[in-house]
Amino acid sequence: MTQFDKDYIVGKQSEQESLPILNQIFETDLFHDEDDFAHFDFFNNNFMVELKTRFNTWFNAETDQFFTETKTGRIIEIDTLYFDSPKLQMAYQNIKKGCKKDYYVVWRLKNNQFYYWKMNWKGESQNRIDFYIEGQNRDCGHGYKQPRDVVNVRVNALSLFTSP
Repeated sequence: MTQFDKDYIVGKQSEQESLPILNQIFETDLFHDEDDFAHFDFFNNNFMVELKTRFNTWFNAETDQFFTETKTGRIIEIDTLYFDSPKLQMAYQNIKKGCKKDYYVVWRLKNNQFYYWKMNWKGESQNRIDFYIEGQNRDCGHGYKQPRDVVNVRVNALSLFTSP
């Protein structure tokens, strides 16, 4: 089984477990999109929500830093969390066409920490305030690495969900 397949299974399980928490975060009932190829996992009349599960990543409140553990077991500080750029492109196109929904990415981290970011395009096109886009090579489900742009959201742009 490829790493992509393993991650896909973990992600699908996380979607089921996270829906009640996401309903709390957004104070509404979200619907799970059953389309395996949907750009966003959850939706309703007001929101589109993508869930990214990163059980190897966490926030340390004592040091005010995000960390991730690499596949080799190395722990490194990180300053962004990422997602695939087609999601941002879809949101941008829909908003340009008059869609009034808010688009969010939520990261479920180690120890059930939930951080979220409301998509926005603050700043000049080549100097966005909350994010930047970079090319990477990743397995996108075909069993081999392919060039793919990812959106790196700066951690200072994220909000923590805390239970009411």
